[in-house]
Amino acid sequence: MSVQARWALIALVVVCFGSHWLIRSAERRAYLASAGEHILTLQRDLSPQARAEAAFNLGRGRWEDEHAVSALAKSLTEDPDSRVREACAHALHRLGKRAASAVPALCEAENDGNRDVRKAANSALASIRDALRETR
Repeated sequence: MSVQARWALIALVVVCFGSHWLIRSAERRAYLASAGEHILTLQRDLSPQARAEAAFNLGRGRWEDEHAVSALAKSLTEDPDSRVREACAHALHRLGKRAASAVPALCEAENDGNRDVRKAANSALASIRDALRETR
């Protein structure tokens, strides 16, 4: 498709659906790029504080990307720093039913050596359970 044809198609979409569609599409791309940055920080950064902040930010988002939940679940069970594991559990709590695939990791975290991680995991499991009950 030529460049002119693409612009004509975009103009047609704007006329039919309004510019709101273009803005939402651009916002979604930026949003997903941001999620990717947080995931990379969570998985690769050397600083426990940076990893914990990345987990916090992933929990704040309205991510529809399963990669965010998977990264949080993996760090919850594998990160050597208890603050990062706790932040991951809190993030999964905030994601509610979208974090349902992380239930096995949260169950494993209930046996963590750190009391705060165990409490956060228990709270996240309760949050997911309650959110799933509401949808039934």
